[in-house]
Amino acid sequence: MFTTSNIFSNEEALRNDWVPDELPERDDEIDKLKFAFRPATNGTTPHNIFLYGKSGQGKTAATEYVLEGLREFFHEEGSELGTDLNVIYASCEDAHSSYQVVGEILTAVEPNTTDRPKGHSIGDLNKRLFRALDKKGGLNAIILDEIDSIGSDDSILYQIPRAQSNGRLEKAQVSVVGISNDFDFYNNLSRKVKDTLCDVELHFEPYDANQLRTILRQREQIGFNDGVLEDDVIPLCAALAAQDHGSARQ
Repeated sequence: MFTTSNIFSNEEALRNDWVPDELPERDDEIDKLKFAFRPATNGTTPHNIFLYGKSGQGKTAATEYVLEGLREFFHEEGSELGTDLNVIYASCEDAHSSYQVVGEILTAVEPNTTDRPKGHSIGDLNKRLFRALDKKGGLNAIILDEIDSIGSDDSILYQIPRAQSNGRLEKAQVSVVGISNDFDFYNNLSRKVKDTLCDVELHFEPYDANQLRTILRQREQIGFNDGVLEDDVIPLCAALAAQDHGSARQ
């Protein structure tokens, strides 16, 4: 009924969520992310980070790439540091308020919570979140992808980064990585949120055609069998994407 594909050698390499062993064309951004996370290698809280740029510019991939390296470091060296690393990922695509974002994070940190809690005050949900984080302890990197979905209700971006200094966390150390596709969202953040969240700011510029060719060549070499694509396919794809939004995902 089924036969082996003569087109693909590793179809996973063509998926949006695939993270390569090497991430091309984002060396500067990766270096800045490494700088932001480096305190974790000494057992202290990483910097809070805000990444922004259009869709398909490698923001989430770069974050996952650097965090994977940090996970490997903790796997090898974590016992000597005496602490653990917890990466907590929350997609905020359909979370339109700080209340819903807290609920989304709770589904990631509470083992028995599968749906966002409802019918509680935001204050009670925050307390519940900080209790759950303290129970986990260690270093916690909370990734808030597509955080611009919350619009002007950005209080969560102040509450979590300030939780330690406000005495709401006793054991857990927390840093926040906000990822946004919307330039205006970043510009419209309240001053107190910018002062608290944006220790490190990274603007991901659109890829140009040359960069897109490099990215697509890497995926071609891993994803396709030899000789499947004609030579002009990738230059054409790269040129068309560069003319539009410079999106590697496109």
